[in-house]
Amino acid sequence: MSGATVPTQQTTSPFGTNIILIALGSLLLAGTLALLAVFNSASASQRVALQPALVADGRAVPLPNDVIVVQQPSVQALPVADQLRAAVERANQAFIEARGQSNATPLQPVATGAWLTQEQNYIAGIRARGQTERWRLIRLEYLQVEPRSPTTGFVCTRETWEVTTLGPGSAVGATRTYTFQEGYDLVFNGANWVVTNLAVGPG
Repeated sequence: MSGATVPTQQTTSPFGTNIILIALGSLLLAGTLALLAVFNSASASQRVALQPALVADGRAVPLPNDVIVVQQPSVQALPVADQLRAAVERANQAFIEARGQSNATPLQPVATGAWLTQEQNYIAGIRARGQTERWRLIRLEYLQVEPRSPTTGFVCTRETWEVTTLGPGSAVGATRTYTFQEGYDLVFNGANWVVTNLAVGPG
């Protein structure tokens, strides 16, 4: 066999194999990151495109993931002059109940100061006699409504009342009709307007 070429076996070193594996892994990672970037870009463009749809009258129809904020309607406070009128009407209603029961308790939420003391003394007197008084407001006319400061006010009215005195054993006295001109001094107690003084003259 002289003159024949003997084939030799080629081998690859471990170092070379590792370099190839690392290169393949890097290519695979780069490809994966590129695919993720493309996916995220497509998702972002889709999110921008998803806007609330408009119906025919221009109102927006929210999408399922929209946050809907419900706003409570604002409560507007009455003008001070209207608050003073309302306080006078509450005072008159409480006055009717207190005289009708011979009990000053209904007046406590609407009265203070001199007027509350005056009514407490009067009611104690008719209760001692076994009497009550039935008052009915026939007419109320506002002559003056004046806020004087953030916590004080004045109201002048002309009022026509019908009053009947009820005695012991439900005996009924004569029914009388009076017209008064009344001046209410009011104060604001932090929650409501209340009557602190009441001047009464002929109407």
